[in-house]
Amino acid sequence: MSKEVIWETRNLKEKTVSNLLPDEEYFVPIAVKCLGKNWKPSDEMTREGQKIVQEMQRLYFDHWNLPPWESFWDGSSSFRNMQTEKGEGYYDILRKRHKNGDKHILIGYSQGGVVARFLAFLDEYIYGNNLIDTVITIASPLQGSPLADPFHRETVTDAIIKILLSMLSFYESYDETPGYKGVLKFLSRIDFEDIYRLLSLWIEDSLRLAEISPYYTTIASYLSTFRKWLSGLTGNRESAFWELSPSRLLSPFSVLGLIQRPVKAKTASIITGNHSLQEIARDYLVLTRGRWIRLLWGIMKGWLLSQKVGGQTLYQNIQIMQHIYDREIMAIGEKEDHDFMVPSKRQTIEEKPSLGCFFIPEASHLSGKDPFSPGGKKIVSSVINALKKTICLP
Repeated sequence: MSKEVIWETRNLKEKTVSNLLPDEEYFVPIAVKCLGKNWKPSDEMTREGQKIVQEMQRLYFDHWNLPPWESFWDGSSSFRNMQTEKGEGYYDILRKRHKNGDKHILIGYSQGGVVARFLAFLDEYIYGNNLIDTVITIASPLQGSPLADPFHRETVTDAIIKILLSMLSFYESYDETPGYKGVLKFLSRIDFEDIYRLLSLWIEDSLRLAEISPYYTTIASYLSTFRKWLSGLTGNRESAFWELSPSRLLSPFSVLGLIQRPVKAKTASIITGNHSLQEIARDYLVLTRGRWIRLLWGIMKGWLLSQKVGGQTLYQNIQIMQHIYDREIMAIGEKEDHDFMVPSKRQTIEEKPSLGCFFIPEASHLSGKDPFSPGGKKIVSSVINALKKTICLP
């Protein structure tokens, strides 16, 4: 393999992006954005591929009642619209860009890793082209995530309400008082759609305020990450995160079901496992206020955590929120390491990656937003190590 690396770009309607999966297409179902218009058997598919596509068509459009694929290109939705030419899927883009001798390396973060793995499946099983040489996934829910399962929406809603109360220092201080119980009873009437809608408004406000300070851009980015995952709880089948519920593994022709099959492409899984809210808060301050905070964190941490917020110290509030998140939200999945969004065990599949698994306990699901954070640096280093291995292997 040549050591020359070509970083592909995509031209959207108003800008050029350096990734195959831009934010504008994030919520489009994974099967739709990868396959595009290719939902009917064709001569360019393998015989097995033709049968698989037929089964996928029955599952997605007949059984799950997904709207016609054309609707994801017609601009009829405010949150899931493709920016490619009508009917052009990601695999079409790869084929169009391919030149003789090319060996494509796909690196996918979070949902992007599932997309990359599904493209490798299409490449081998549906088309038999073997254009994709390597797939590296980072913090990707390759076996889904409980945060994408609508069954858990009430549990998550209750936990979010408790976290909001803890931020106001109500949760532990007023635990058994009549006033607290009254507030909790009132807030319990809030349903998931209310929280999701308010979160969306908060993101819109932050993006408008970004004209004043880049601080608000970072707030919007963090909130957007949280909203993306919560979108799976809405039960909206037109959202990519609906596909990431672990229950989809029971459907052999779903994206999650199909990517469990072994592929010839070389693979690496980078697994994150840091769910410390204290460290996430630190990384958030670094992103919003500057890297100088990381340099002084050891000196400032004690003082910052001792500051009173609504009657309790910041440290006490973080501990309460950590307890609620770990015991009530992530406890709906496996009781083991997780990265704030995805249980670590679900970030790989049963097949042993040929390039290895890289477990990074320092990295959270948000570390990908800052390659200079301790976790972000470890992720970058692991990607480089995987790339070195793929160059050495035939």
